[in-house]
Formats: sequence, structure tokens, C-alpha cells
Amino acid sequence: MVCHDGSEASQAALDTVEHSLLRNCDKLMVGHAWSRDKEEYLKYNLKRDYVKQQLTANGTYLADRFSYVDREIVSDNHESAKSILGDLANEFEATITVVGMHGRKGPKEDPTIMGSSVQYMAMQSPLPVMIIKDPKSRKSRPEGFLMAVCSDGSKKSLEGLALMCKLRSP
Repeated sequence: MVCHDGSEASQAALDTVEHSLLRNCDKLMVGHAWSRDKEEYLKYNLKRDYVKQQLTANGTYLADRFSYVDREIVSDNHESAKSILGDLANEFEATITVVGMHGRKGPKEDPTIMGSSVQYMAMQSPLPVMIIKDPKSRKSRPEGFLMAVCSDGSKKSLEGLALMCKLRSP
């Protein structure tokens, strides 16, 4: 599942999945958490209806291999985008969650710092999380990618390594 909030970073993550990682046997799900309270303050291209329309239209080439799902953040329930996106990934049995390095607020002054939702998902998600920091396409890297997987030897990190190996194989 690719988490998308309309930001450039989330679009870059989606583009990376579509153009570099997605295989013919794979399904692509895009998840979007949105807040009715924030809709009036957002730029048009970050509002729920626009994001949904653009993503749905762009995913039509995948036919039944594409799905878009969104869920409203209800502040009375103390929900957040990060918890909702994690719930969506679990509910729809995603294999991996893919996110951009930051969200709508843009990159941090220090380029090594992730957005808070990205950091939360990286630390709390029961699923592997792939963070796209500097998107590249296969077209720009005909010699292939050098992928790094951080592992501490734990079962979870070894499962992440195995998943990355599967992603690399044709």
C-alpha cells in the first residue's frame, strides 16, 4: 500500500512503486487519510476530492489490480493519519507500506529528519515500511539499483531483508 496525501513526496513514492517496483502479478493499493477539519485550509491539489480523482484516474491502466481507499480522520476519536494508514494497511492485508520521506508540510530543514507520520509508521507498523527519500526510476538507472536493508539480526529485520530480495527478483 502506498500512503498518499497529495504531497510531492507521496507522489514520488507512488511513481517509484509504479515505475520501478510493481510487477505484472502485483496489486497496487493507495491509502489516503484525510480530515474534514483541515479541508478548508488546504490547497486545492491537497484536498480529498482532488487527490481521489487524480489517483483513481491515474490508476485505471491497472484495471482490477488498482484500488484506492480513503478514510476520514475523526478528531473526536483521537485518530491520526498515521494510525489510520496503519489500520488500512492491516485491514487490506498489504504486504508492504510505502511512504514518502515527508508529507504536505514539506521537507524538514535537516534532510535526514522524516515527517512525524513517516517516523511513527517506520517504528510502529507491524508491516515492513519502505521510505522513498530520493526517488529514482529504472529508466534513469539502467544498470540497476543498489538497495540497502538495515538489519539487526532480529526476526522482523530478517523478514524485511527477505521481502526486499523478493522485490528485487523479476
